Amino acid sequence: MVDPQHLTGPELAEYEARRERDESQSQAMLDGCDHDELRRTRYLWQAREIRDD
Repeated sequence: MVDPQHLTGPELAEYEARRERDESQSQAMLDGCDHDELRRTRYLWQAREIRDD
């Protein structure tokens, strides 16, 4: 997992955007939207975070 304290400038902005997107996806899932699409998106973000580490 990324530690936001060590991020600067564009990296911090990307981290914040990703966090907001993840939160909105979680809320959308609770609201009952397309679960398959959310699962794919979450998988891609998790794969990206693993590569980023």
